Amino acid sequence: MRALALSFFLFFSLGSTLSYCQYYEVIKARKSYRDNGERIKKYERVDRKDIVTVKQNGELLLKSVTYVNPHLKPGRYNIDSLMTLDYRRHEVHDSLKHVLRSKHLLGCKFRYKVMMVPGSNRHYEADRIKVFNKPMLTIKERSNEPSKVRWSNPDARYERSHLVVVQDAESKSFIDVFETNNREIHIDFASYNYPLMQYFVKALDCRGSLTYGVKVVP
Repeated sequence: MRALALSFFLFFSLGSTLSYCQYYEVIKARKSYRDNGERIKKYERVDRKDIVTVKQNGELLLKSVTYVNPHLKPGRYNIDSLMTLDYRRHEVHDSLKHVLRSKHLLGCKFRYKVMMVPGSNRHYEADRIKVFNKPMLTIKERSNEPSKVRWSNPDARYERSHLVVVQDAESKSFIDVFETNNREIHIDFASYNYPLMQYFVKALDCRGSLTYGVKVVP
């Protein structure tokens, strides 16, 4: 198994991306304050130099120029650090998108065999890759134990590698991509620091699995 891209493997320099913007626009604010005690209001800007505090039962939703709008829960935040992390994730997404495009898997279509469910009007795609996991996996944020992802391909003649694609469930931005010749891998989902993720398995002929969820809880 090998990861095709990690957080430090970036196609664009961090410095060039950081020049995009020096502030966030506020989409929603409740019980949120700047370091000088000034209350933050909707439609205002939060600058890179700001330190903000979200008090108990409060929230702060910011508009990002990247793929994920930061949704801050109660706590104290350095906006410069938050923005740096945001842009790093943006660049990881772009590098992984490039990897998938180079393998002709971005937006590709596979013609599945559609079968009817007996006794109903529902149908399903009978020849998808099957993943042997629960539809939603719940793990602890401090868990150090990787989760096993195991699957089977209905095409017995397929001998090429498979890709496991991990995404942010909200924005669908790419978090990581793994390529392996095995039929199972272990992924440390908690290490990505996303509260809600999703993943799927893709073969190089474009046949794929359904999408499975991962929820990280305290």
